[in-house]
Amino acid sequence: MSEEVQETESTEVEDVVETSSSLADVDDINTLKKMIKTLRSENAASRQKRNTVEGELTEYRKWKESQMSELEKANSEKEELTKKYRKTLVEKLAIEYGVDEDFREFIVGDSEDEMKERAKKLGSRKGSDNSDSSEKIKARLLGGNRGTAVGKIMDGSNQSAGSNSEASWFKELYDNK
Repeated sequence: MSEEVQETESTEVEDVVETSSSLADVDDINTLKKMIKTLRSENAASRQKRNTVEGELTEYRKWKESQMSELEKANSEKEELTKKYRKTLVEKLAIEYGVDEDFREFIVGDSEDEMKERAKKLGSRKGSDNSDSSEKIKARLLGGNRGTAVGKIMDGSNQSAGSNSEASWFKELYDNK
């Protein structure tokens, strides 16, 4: 853009120089002052034009940035709504298929159908577990009352060594210290 302005100025200066060479014989100072005044006004006009174009360019860039921020705002709002939808869908599927709260984080998938399949599997797994309730499992992991060994069920009966991996894990953890 500045090359065009310089090119235009140089052609105008060449025209004036050609005129001045024909007027070089004239030593009239008033003619020279008029030529200088003409050159200055042309230069001022080109500066004004350049400043106007630069101002318009700055306004366009600001508008473009404002549009981008609107787009970014819309994208972030879309992401929030998508997260809320997926969370609500997980809750709905967990309730529908009877998935425990502890296993809801495993209801994942790219589509609603995939999430339904995972919820069905997790819900059916609940029915195939032993008849231990979640309270008994929590009691086994926490060790129950004071003085109760880790791995004992609340009613005090021992489990077989191979059936409870939590008990063996805790035993290994605390025995190796």
